[in-house]
Amino acid sequence: MDPTDGSTGTDRATERGSSPSDRGGRIDRRDLLRSFGTLGAIGTGTTAGIGLGIEAGTETAAASSHYTTYTVDAGETYRPNITSDESFENVFIDATADDADVQIDAYGSNWTVRNVGIRGELSSANGAAFRLQVNDGATGVFENVYLGDGAIPGDHGAVFVPTTHEGTLRIRELNVQYWPDNGSYGSATGRSERGGRGGLVTIERSFARNNNIAGFRLGTDRSVVRDSVVVVDGDVPANAGGQKNARGIWVKEGGSVRIENCDLLLADPDASYCVWEGDDNSVSLARVIDSEVAAEDGAAGKYTGNVRAENVGSDPTVERPPDVPTSAKEAALGRNLPKSIDFAGGSGDDNLRYSFETTGEIAGTRSTAEPGDSVSGGRASGRSVGASDIYHYSGALAALDANLPGDESIASVTVDRSAGRIEFARGDRSTNTLVYYFRVSGSIDPTDSIETEEVYSNSEAKGRLGGRAADAWEYTGDVDMLRVRLPNDGSILSVDIEPS
Repeated sequence: MDPTDGSTGTDRATERGSSPSDRGGRIDRRDLLRSFGTLGAIGTGTTAGIGLGIEAGTETAAASSHYTTYTVDAGETYRPNITSDESFENVFIDATADDADVQIDAYGSNWTVRNVGIRGELSSANGAAFRLQVNDGATGVFENVYLGDGAIPGDHGAVFVPTTHEGTLRIRELNVQYWPDNGSYGSATGRSERGGRGGLVTIERSFARNNNIAGFRLGTDRSVVRDSVVVVDGDVPANAGGQKNARGIWVKEGGSVRIENCDLLLADPDASYCVWEGDDNSVSLARVIDSEVAAEDGAAGKYTGNVRAENVGSDPTVERPPDVPTSAKEAALGRNLPKSIDFAGGSGDDNLRYSFETTGEIAGTRSTAEPGDSVSGGRASGRSVGASDIYHYSGALAALDANLPGDESIASVTVDRSAGRIEFARGDRSTNTLVYYFRVSGSIDPTDSIETEEVYSNSEAKGRLGGRAADAWEYTGDVDMLRVRLPNDGSILSVDIEPS
């Protein structure tokens, strides 16, 4: 195995591409939120209308009634720009014509690329399908994107993050396969000798398969790959020099990067190391945590360089995480599940048991792909022992029951929309204080169970329970946010509802 980069495009001097109270004493919302922590949400915008051959998509789905199609003609390149506060959503790009290519730039502050699929193997010998940059103090969101048809051999990468990136880039639900120059190339921003500005890159719930050079590549402190799958199990497209060196995850440029709850399998002679840490000065660190890693069938090995493994097994599951789109059209339609719910807690024989129902759709994430966790239509249920089970959903929360354990002797949370009631209870087996916060789209009123230390406004409330006790509230509308902790750090029980 050649220990060099294997890419004529790596470490280039010139980067690819270019782009221009008491019970009757209410409190105000600011004070209430300050007392429990600030909660945020990601907004969405309108679909960008830039490109070639625009036509309305006719397929329908429960999540989205339409998408926009851009057809790239033979020999043409589709080159839209997405700038600050703009969004590019629900887009299907047909690049199946001969020599058709796509090169999309997103740059500036607080832009969104979501629900985008490219169909067709791209033909360019250089550049990147997506070039993503975020300004300091801002965030860019790149999610539910299908890049699974890849590109012809050469120096074409799927996603490239330039040295000028200095904010936070969040990549989620990406399907990236068969690219000759990295699936996601996010290390250049850590290249200090070339003015790299050290921007953060997070990759979550994503799938990379048979990409040359690296499935995912990162190079700045605090960057992370989480809940994702990387696999090399067949031929990868060669770079312009004809080389093949398919790493799983490459940590480079001096960054300290976390790889959490991931499955990595390299099982082909084109494959290199599952986790490759290294650069010229070897100061970077790859921490592999709670993951499954295996190298076989001619791959070079599991690790090389400064890699620290913690609770790592050797039996990876290489199926796509549940949220990852399986085709360009599926990505374009989008799932449009705007809220998430996270259950965590339990230990030993004290299982956390939960169920919830919505008026819309529920999708489990990779964390819920376990025996005992189930999703059927608008209902989900499961159990947790110390782990975190996360779901996404649309519509209103119709009901929720979370009990620790099944007899509620430690704690319970109940939401019943039909009765207009939310209840938090602490059992006699617990010696810790339970704290909670919630916000609804309508209004709230306390019941007789509410004591003087609980505080509330027209639509929000917070409280704490010590000893065996229960707080019940009446409400109208939908539950927009909810947070429960036992104790304050949530190490025994935590339940969270918030915008995704």
